[in-house]
Order: sequence, then C-alpha cells, then structure tokens
Amino acid sequence: MEGYIERLRRETAEKRAQRQADTRSASKLDPRADLRARIRTWYDSLPPEDRLPRYRLVQIAPLFHCTLQQLGETLAELGWRRTRVWRDDGPFCRYWMPPGAPDTLSAD
Repeated sequence: MEGYIERLRRETAEKRAQRQADTRSASKLDPRADLRARIRTWYDSLPPEDRLPRYRLVQIAPLFHCTLQQLGETLAELGWRRTRVWRDDGPFCRYWMPPGAPDTLSAD
C-alpha cells in the first residue's frame, strides 16, 4: 500500500507535468485569436446605419483594451485596409477601412 507522503509526491509531480504541458501548448496558440473574435463580433453587431466607412485606431482601441500595434496587425489579418487621407490645410489622417468599404475617401 502506498504511503500518504509518496502519494502526495506522485500527485504533485503529475500536476506539475500537466501544468508544464499546458504552458507549452498555450504558447503555441495564436495570441490574437481572441482579439480577432472580439473585433468580428463588435463589427458584425453594429447596425448598418451605425457602420462607418473608415475608423481611426484611436477610436476603436479603447473598445478592445489592446495596443495600437496589436489592433493594427489584427485588423490587417481580418482584411481591413489602411489608407491615408491627405488634406490641404494640415497633416494626413490614417484610417482603417473594413472589408467591403468603398476605395475612395474624401478629406474631412
């Protein structure tokens, strides 16, 4: 019959091995999968009249609590297009257009 201490040591070793295996497999997962899902859910839940033809990263980053770099990379993976609108009276503005948005933009 296995002693109490030996059983605790065996169970602890099994749990440690399981945690290490879980950590290794979690690092292989796509880190932006959750962010992609949240962006799709957000945009698909917008009624057509509330969808804008373009968005600035600073407008939508607070919705997802991520960095602008993470958001930009994820939007590109989802097929959003980045474009710049040049103005005569000031600097350009960088916008992200969702898939299916018209290609032409005017300066505001």
